[in-house]
Amino acid sequence: MRSKYLHLLFTLSLFISFSTKAQTWTTVATFNQVIDDLKSYHGNLYIGGNFYQRDGNTSYSSSFYNGSTFTDQPTLIGGTGVNRFEIYKNELYATGGITIESSIGLDLWDTTSLSWIPVGNFSSSTTGIYADGNDLYVGTDFSLVKESVNGAAFTSLPAFDGSNTSTYAITKYNGSIIVAGTDMAYSGTNLNHIAKWTGTTWQGLGTGLDGTVRCLAVYNNELYAGGYFTHAGGVAAQYIAKWNGTAWTAVGGSVTTSGGNGLRDMVVYNGKLYVVGDFTVIGGVTTKYVAVWNGTSWTSLNLSPSTSFANTIEVYNGKLYVGTFNFTAAKLYVLDPLTAVQKNIANENFSFFPNPASGVLFASYTGKKMTDQLDAIIYDMAGRSVLHQLVRGEQFAFDISHLNTGIYFIEIRDGEKNILVSNKFVKE
Repeated sequence: MRSKYLHLLFTLSLFISFSTKAQTWTTVATFNQVIDDLKSYHGNLYIGGNFYQRDGNTSYSSSFYNGSTFTDQPTLIGGTGVNRFEIYKNELYATGGITIESSIGLDLWDTTSLSWIPVGNFSSSTTGIYADGNDLYVGTDFSLVKESVNGAAFTSLPAFDGSNTSTYAITKYNGSIIVAGTDMAYSGTNLNHIAKWTGTTWQGLGTGLDGTVRCLAVYNNELYAGGYFTHAGGVAAQYIAKWNGTAWTAVGGSVTTSGGNGLRDMVVYNGKLYVVGDFTVIGGVTTKYVAVWNGTSWTSLNLSPSTSFANTIEVYNGKLYVGTFNFTAAKLYVLDPLTAVQKNIANENFSFFPNPASGVLFASYTGKKMTDQLDAIIYDMAGRSVLHQLVRGEQFAFDISHLNTGIYFIEIRDGEKNILVSNKFVKE
């Protein structure tokens, strides 16, 4: 029995060893205008922006990708294109400045005709959008946030002061809807670019931020804001800051070397926060346009092929996709983060088998002897932790019989939470 096990270990280690050697960003496609947003929906990656060509093929404002081929949108539409995507009641919506039959503001993707259909009672361009269960929130570029409850007609929340507030990002934090964008004031009070909806009124988050907010994300129970600002709550915080419900703080040293366009987008994936924008150093780490935050430190995901800053980021099929900001040749890039975000340790000495696995996933370590206890975490495709186990030694096993079939990711960290290895496997 022991020889059979060793033979299986040797054979599978050779055949399916998940070594984690660094990969580079790969160009997937080129668009003739800016890529503004990416969204994974119904097994495809949707690309939106103000373009009308994809690799020389006609495609107005959007195109979608199934991992190998593109389906373009050849129907002529006017306006300034797609700003943001959101999924609401299992349907894909887009904000922006698409003009269809004199309608502008919000559009629904028709999966039958493969075209956009105007919806809602909007009369101006829109940007921010967020689905919260049965509620859909949309921010206009003229001081209004509108809400649809359970698919009913949109109604306007109280307008911000003035007429030129743009709401670029919307999310939910600690049970409240948060909106952010250009400068915001309500009832004579300056909210400084970010506000909370209480159900009856708009309130500030501390003293807010001193510049435009482009994106929001909730990570490790804190609210992260990215954009073009230098202070948050009076604290120095270049381009990125976090709010814990009572105070603002900087994030790991923030951006220290950058261009003039700030931090543009962020996504939480596999227990980490991925950010993109116009920067080259963040938290003292040199990294061109893309970086990852693990809650304590920054790691480089250097977008070395690009001469244009990264404008949007999304996870699709377990890989990172980034779209760039360029008025003639915006690029769509792809990277497998599980083979790129690693510490400089002998990752090739770890192997996991069998793959696919059903009841038990085995692991083997053949490098320098490690006596410390290690931390192993298995995540599902949504980045949720589904198994957490402490391990020690050269061989260990994980009972995965309770997991649903699908693709999972396993990380093993040392006592200082440095990633030793990060791999993926299939549960049968």
